[in-house]
Amino acid sequence: MLRERDAACAELDRALDALVAGGSPFVAITGEPGTGRSALLRRASGRAADRAVRVLSARAVPTETGCPLATGHGLVERLGPVPAPPRSGPVGADVLHEWCRAVLDLARTGPVLLVVDDLHWADEDTGQWLQMLLRRRREAPVGLLVALNGTHDGLGWAVSPTGPSDVVLRTGPLSLGAVREVVTAEYPTPPDRAFTVLARRCTGGNPAVLRATLAGLDRAVPPTAAAVPELVRRAATARRDHVARVLDGTSTDASVK
Repeated sequence: MLRERDAACAELDRALDALVAGGSPFVAITGEPGTGRSALLRRASGRAADRAVRVLSARAVPTETGCPLATGHGLVERLGPVPAPPRSGPVGADVLHEWCRAVLDLARTGPVLLVVDDLHWADEDTGQWLQMLLRRRREAPVGLLVALNGTHDGLGWAVSPTGPSDVVLRTGPLSLGAVREVVTAEYPTPPDRAFTVLARRCTGGNPAVLRATLAGLDRAVPPTAAAVPELVRRAATARRDHVARVLDGTSTDASVK
């Protein structure tokens, strides 16, 4: 899932360096589902934890979009006593300020990284709280790392970039060469050009769709023209399943290793 993501990984490492040095970076990862957004979040979270950064993570889901502070509560519930989100009705500003205070107090004892996957599904109140926290992030080393689908502009969602550590990263489809590398790693013999070209065309170069397609192919049949009809059939099924998962709000990145 991280193939051809070296530049994004380097940007995330720089943001982490800034956080450890006392800064407060904001990084948004946008791209179509299945292009490695979640994989980048997992890599960054692991590297942050290895550097003694306190990582608070949550994933927004469609079923909680209308629940006040549902996604945000997944971030702060382990911080000790904080005001509980209301079951319904408006969220008071005092609750949002208390949640900000809890995160900032923790960050004063050491850098904190908040990680939110699928932020586009988050409830409106969580969005307001995160924006409030971003406005106060200079008070302590708090970093925010979020992933959104490709129709959202991460910095437009929250704040304009105010420093070199604020950045939007965009994940895209794999190149023909990268698709060939993926197929080569899966087969005992390298693919011919026709198989590689069709593999990229039929899957759109989407890493998750490509992996799902290859998983359904018989390895006894070499990746040549003879395997193309089955490749096309499996790719159609994989793309249909991929679309269904996206509509259901199910993570596609997390399902592919």
